Amino acid sequence: MQNESGIRPVEYKVLIKPDPAFNEQKTAGGIIIPDDANERHQAAQVKGTLIAVGGKAFNDPTMWSDEEREDMAPGARIYFNKYQGIVLNGADGEEYRLCTDKDVGAIIEKEGALSVVKGRKPGGLGAA
Repeated sequence: MQNESGIRPVEYKVLIKPDPAFNEQKTAGGIIIPDDANERHQAAQVKGTLIAVGGKAFNDPTMWSDEEREDMAPGARIYFNKYQGIVLNGADGEEYRLCTDKDVGAIIEKEGALSVVKGRKPGGLGAA
């Protein structure tokens, strides 16, 4: 996967492209969603695609297994903690979230399924 954002994370940081919160600015019932409500919902989104990782991200052997580190490559589908990191606008006009590797809570092995990362608390994922 190519990083078109113009943003390169360093150290333990990861760059995530959150899934879109809404496809339209209007609900199915015809209610128009104000921009600030849409932005709040986008900030709460916890599912996305890993775009880039810093050089030290996922390298702590006390936190991450070898298999998990291999899975955390650009293009991986992940769940990440709500409201973590900062929202950045990339050079490509898209919004990204810059977080630490510890904000990644799960690897999505199959869409519709949740695979909690071993030994990690779900922290904001809503999983038990």
